[in-house]
Amino acid sequence: IHGTRPTLEDLLNPSAEQEVSNSSFCYLHADVDIIKEVKQMFYGTAENGFETDNGSENTEDKGGDKDNMDLILTPRQGMDLCQQLEGLCLQYTDVDGLDASSLQCHLQKLCAHLRKDDLDSQIQTTLNHFFCLHTTNSYP
Repeated sequence: IHGTRPTLEDLLNPSAEQEVSNSSFCYLHADVDIIKEVKQMFYGTAENGFETDNGSENTEDKGGDKDNMDLILTPRQGMDLCQQLEGLCLQYTDVDGLDASSLQCHLQKLCAHLRKDDLDSQIQTTLNHFFCLHTTNSYP
């Protein structure tokens, strides 16, 4: 051990744990503010591509509870999520107490179901909807 012995004050209040007053992680109402920020990050629509079914910009102003808010995922977003989770199963196959191969099998079944729902929701159209001909009588 090099240096001087730490005092009792140094042991009880280490300088590495002293809070900086202008820190972005300083929350006045402790857990309530932390939960609020995590929910804003999780339910944000621009950052992660998920849409929320809240019907208004701020449900807390109207007395609504964000805990009851459901995520609305399209089948394509669900398929992407299944592929990401399958990749995690391949990455972490040695986790104790988890049968990654059965989880991967269930994810593949869910992905197939989502693909079927996605195909069922598509509407067949004719090429006339894609090409609109605008005729003008510019010829004499």
